[in-house]
Amino acid sequence: YVVVVGHVDAGKSTLMGHLFVKLGLIDESVIRKYKRESNLIGKGSFAYAWIFDECDDERRRGVTINVCSKSFEVDDCIVTIFDTPGHKDFIPSTYAATILAESAILVIDCDNFNQRFTKGLIKEHLLFIISGNLLNLIVVINKMDLRNWDIQIYNNIKQKISNFIANINFCKIKNICFIPVSALYGINIIEQIIQDQDFASWYKGPCIYQILENIAKIKIYESKIIQDNREKCQCFKDNNYTEFIACITDIISSSSNETKISIIINSGILNIGDNLSVLPINTTIKCKSIILGNGKHVTVCKGPIFVNSLIISSNIPLYPGHLIVSNISNRNNQTLTIPYYIYPVAILNRIFVQPIFIMDNIQKTNLYWNIPGKSFMLYFHTQTIDAILVSINKDNNIYEFETAQNVAVCLKCDCNYISNFSKISVRMSGVTVLIGYIIKNS
Repeated sequence: YVVVVGHVDAGKSTLMGHLFVKLGLIDESVIRKYKRESNLIGKGSFAYAWIFDECDDERRRGVTINVCSKSFEVDDCIVTIFDTPGHKDFIPSTYAATILAESAILVIDCDNFNQRFTKGLIKEHLLFIISGNLLNLIVVINKMDLRNWDIQIYNNIKQKISNFIANINFCKIKNICFIPVSALYGINIIEQIIQDQDFASWYKGPCIYQILENIAKIKIYESKIIQDNREKCQCFKDNNYTEFIACITDIISSSSNETKISIIINSGILNIGDNLSVLPINTTIKCKSIILGNGKHVTVCKGPIFVNSLIISSNIPLYPGHLIVSNISNRNNQTLTIPYYIYPVAILNRIFVQPIFIMDNIQKTNLYWNIPGKSFMLYFHTQTIDAILVSINKDNNIYEFETAQNVAVCLKCDCNYISNFSKISVRMSGVTVLIGYIIKNS
């Protein structure tokens, strides 16, 4: 999963739209239609952005409002792109998408970089990426065509971003690269800049697609290792256990007896006809249709994977953040004893967090947060929920939070197979104070 973040008007949706057009995933007639329609309302440069900005309000305002996802295939790996809003009013949506991702693309408008780096959201987006514990970062320096592909501008941005990241001592990013592009003209997106081109002959690195391709190939290799580790791991298998884990990311439509949803499958196999349980509400659903992120209709799919459209039989309201697990057939619609475990998933109202890191610079903002009784926002998989800090166990450095209602969470196990779903971000007053894993109370 790759999350695309950046300041409003940096060109995120245009960049991703042009990528999908150049990959041949969008019919030429569609982009011609978008060009005609965008010109009619005086937004001709937004035609490629409309591939991701699908709702009328987004197109009218010229800004991304909703997180939009589309996928493409690299060998046996489906790469899912999450295009996020850049406006400050929609920061929670952007942050929630970042928590789920494994890699990030930060899109920077080189024409307005200094102002937005000093006073805008670029630093905040970098903190999202770093605090989300993502492994790969592609910094796309966009609109280079407006600055005549000036290498000094490129180097200045690269230096400032690199220095900012280097000064954050908890940064876990393994790979970072900087790529100059023109999203509007589709330069350096799926084809490398030709060395004899006068405008950017100084750049000798890869294009965006080549980087994504390499990340996907590494992911295929790592997934096999993780799967082997998971099969060897016995930390949960002696208990009530679920092979299938997915989270609901969006409710597309709903009728009296049928619901269409988008989900991310973390582990396990999904077949048409499967009966599954939705937690924490404990209701049974039946899978009726599966459409993957790349638009393919399939009868079976295996996680980890993004399912763009899943039609299920359900007459009970479902919400983003609900978890889907193997069917708890003998407990359907019954009230479960809390905490309830179907490992590694749990339903509880006390969340125990093992920190990956704690923000060292919090005290500089006079935000004294690590005091029991304080209120926080918790972000995990696609859930956002209010909580109160109950206690801090200083002996083993465990933070305990209490939620007003029961929630379904994924617990971290020794093999780390579900590291993305068990990852949690704790925020207070719009500031990230803690990143960690949800663990079982020992």
